Amino acid sequence: MIRRGIVWRLLLLAYFAFTIICEAKLVQVIEICRHGDRSPLNTYPNDPKPYHLWPGGPGQLTAQGMRAHFELGRRLRQRYIDSGFLLENLSVDEVMVLSSDTDRTLMSAYCQMAGFYPYETGPFVTDEDGTVLTPALPFFWQPIPIHSDVRNNDTMIKVGANCPRHEQILEQLRESQDWLAKRNESWLLLQRVANITGLEHCDLDDLGRILDVWICDQSHDIQVPQLDEELFHQVENVTAWVYQRSYESKEVQKLLAGLLLEDIISHILSRVSQKSLLKFIVYSGHDTTIASLLSCWQAFDGFNPPYNSTIILELHLNDSVDVSENLNNYYVHLEYNNATIRLPVCDDPCPLTAFIHYLNEFALNDSQRKKLCVWRETLSYSKWMQWLPSTQLVYFLPLVIIGIVIFISSRYLYNRFIRKLRRTNVEESEGPLLVSNSS
Repeated sequence: MIRRGIVWRLLLLAYFAFTIICEAKLVQVIEICRHGDRSPLNTYPNDPKPYHLWPGGPGQLTAQGMRAHFELGRRLRQRYIDSGFLLENLSVDEVMVLSSDTDRTLMSAYCQMAGFYPYETGPFVTDEDGTVLTPALPFFWQPIPIHSDVRNNDTMIKVGANCPRHEQILEQLRESQDWLAKRNESWLLLQRVANITGLEHCDLDDLGRILDVWICDQSHDIQVPQLDEELFHQVENVTAWVYQRSYESKEVQKLLAGLLLEDIISHILSRVSQKSLLKFIVYSGHDTTIASLLSCWQAFDGFNPPYNSTIILELHLNDSVDVSENLNNYYVHLEYNNATIRLPVCDDPCPLTAFIHYLNEFALNDSQRKKLCVWRETLSYSKWMQWLPSTQLVYFLPLVIIGIVIFISSRYLYNRFIRKLRRTNVEESEGPLLVSNSS
């Protein structure tokens, strides 16, 4: 009976959640996506296809990546334009696209928008007599403005850039006992990977860079000698552990995702307060962009977000009102690669008030981030505690105690005997000189 009651309650909650979504009115969509398939960023001595042999060079969007983002744009058009949420043709008041200043993210954004606003949706011009309409560009192509901010070093979308403190935290992770234990546990795997790749040395963080090359090879049917499915998954699992540890602290989550979350909150509040007409906002970023957001939402499993990974944030207004500046009338629905994200503080859909309150724990403005990103020179307590066992101080501690005892004893003996003897010698040597000769 108890189990049956729990089941009915869960079904009832799901029904209410579904009812809210169905009765709510969509007012804004925010998309955060990773670029598409690209050429490798790294190589190794035994690489069957070094990155300089790839078309365009390292880190460039491939034809597969272009096509995948075009198809993503077509699917999003069906969901948000064909449904009537957005206008058939581009309105810059409704749509804004932002990207990190990297070739592959810019090109991914352009390709996605080509699917979102395909041929025959672009502007047209009329002949001089005003009777014949002709396309402004071939095939009525609609150009889409893509915004990137180089002046701020891309810190909002290309997370982790220009942040010494984040680099320091990663260094501390590599010196931690957990890292050393995982390295020892994975010693045979690291040796095997080193033999396959031809590297003289392979550490845990090298696995992620090697795995990236293998993923690129797999997507383009490039065979890697001695690499089997079991080894691939072993490297993938250890890399997931490294990524999980790299993103797990709240400080790292704030440093990486803080600016982007601040910007997202700003757009939502501007839309609610009717200060903005933007209804569809796109951030074209990287795997780190996706992973940092998922980590803040406790939805990151450590496995690197695949190409074209997409987070969708939908802002809904309760259908009982047409327009409202009251945050209590709004709800947020989150998706990651078509799966619903449930935050720790609320179910789906999440009340906007709870959503913003939760995000404010991580959001940072530019000045706040700059202060937090400063390298900390002082030895932190956590690093001190990590250092103690690694130096085998347990064996050194008796010598320290003996040294302290000897020091205290020597000071006592010095004050008790040597100093007194010196004082007596001084009095005996200087005494006669103080006596007057006339006496």
